[in-house]
Amino acid sequence: TEYKRQLNRQLKQDPSLKILYRYQSYMSIRLFLELPFRNDFPSFKLKNYDTKKDNYIKLGKQAKFVVNQYKNSDTLGPREVEISKSLTIALKQFLKYRAHIVTHDFLLTDMKNRPMKKDTFGKSIQKMMEQLTNKRIGSRILRIMHANQNKAIIRKASELTHKMLHGTEQTKQYIKE
Repeated sequence: TEYKRQLNRQLKQDPSLKILYRYQSYMSIRLFLELPFRNDFPSFKLKNYDTKKDNYIKLGKQAKFVVNQYKNSDTLGPREVEISKSLTIALKQFLKYRAHIVTHDFLLTDMKNRPMKKDTFGKSIQKMMEQLTNKRIGSRILRIMHANQNKAIIRKASELTHKMLHGTEQTKQYIKE
């Protein structure tokens, strides 16, 4: 896209907070399309994290987002979600650029080089989507779009669970890997 071309030109310049902010907006959309996590991305730490309490990222061949704190974490418990190899490569490139500018431990930063807050993240998603689509689309709508894109899979899994007369967790226990 044109946005990505402009960003690539800017990334060849000396690292700056302004360019980082644009870059992280782009990365946020990329992450959100694969991981529709509400507005939780600002809470992810890259280092100095508590593996039992914090949300953090494990980098490797394929990065994993470990989510300990989210809306339903009390009920559902911690989750570990692996991202694709292509997104892992893009994330590592972003983190390499970010390392020249940011001094805190969190994934995302605001325009004052402080950890980004969730409400600021939500507004940045809306602004970015408006630039790309000329429509104000927030994280909730992106999550709905993601669920609709996968509705056949969701319906089929729900139907199977219903037919077997038990909950999702019990159905998963019957699966042989």
